[in-house]
This record gives sequence, C-alpha cells and structure tokens, in this order.
Amino acid sequence: MNEMQGIRRDDFEARVRRAEKKLANGNDLDQLHFVCLSLNEKADYELVKKGGEVLAEYLERHPDARQDMLGLSALVKRLGSAEICSQSTRKKLVDEKNKLEKKVDSLTNSLEQEQVRAQDLKSQIEQLKNIENIIKDR
Repeated sequence: MNEMQGIRRDDFEARVRRAEKKLANGNDLDQLHFVCLSLNEKADYELVKKGGEVLAEYLERHPDARQDMLGLSALVKRLGSAEICSQSTRKKLVDEKNKLEKKVDSLTNSLEQEQVRAQDLKSQIEQLKNIENIIKDR
C-alpha cells in the first residue's frame, strides 16, 4: 500500500482495472490486492463496496482466516459507511448548489428587469421635465 501513496489517478485506475481482471482467477493474493486497492484514498464508493464484497467472498472461502481479518473487515465496513455518508452529503450539497444557482439566475433576471424599468422611468421623467420647460417657456 505504501507504493500507492502519491500515485496519479489514471495510474490508480489502470491498476484497479488490472486487479479486476485478475479477480476472475480466484487467486487469494489477487483478491487481497484488490481489497487493498479498494482502501486507497482515490477509491470511489463503488470500488470500496466491491472491495468489501471481495473480502466477504475471501472470508467465506477461508473461514479460518476470519479471526485474523477482523480488523481489515471492520475497516472496509467503516470506510464503506463513511463513503455512503460522503456521497449523501455531496448529493445534498450539489442539490443545494443547483437551487442557489437557479435563485441567483432568477434574481439576476429580476435585477435586469428592474434596471430596464428604472431606465424607462428616468426617460419618462426627462420627457416630463422637457414638457414642463416647454410649458414654462410659452
């Protein structure tokens, strides 16, 4: 996992694709490698979820390793829960951002309309002043 620190996103995604292809072999080390990849900070929710599933499959095939893997299993579950919470928060923030953008657009349109109206009123006032001056001059 130390080799994964500072890795670029595209390199990380390439490693994930290679690891996913190797999963079909059912090799224990390939499965555990995939689980470790799923714990990387660049892993999205789907990868974390799949890592948890792969770990669960591994533990089903190796019940004797269950005790040794309790910490890893708990970490995967906690990370999955944190990702779900993060996704939910992100969705709420995006929804709120969209609402605020619509409100800003609406207020911008209202402001533009009010500016046009103010300009029209200024123009009418100028016309009335001109009419008043014409009447005074007569």
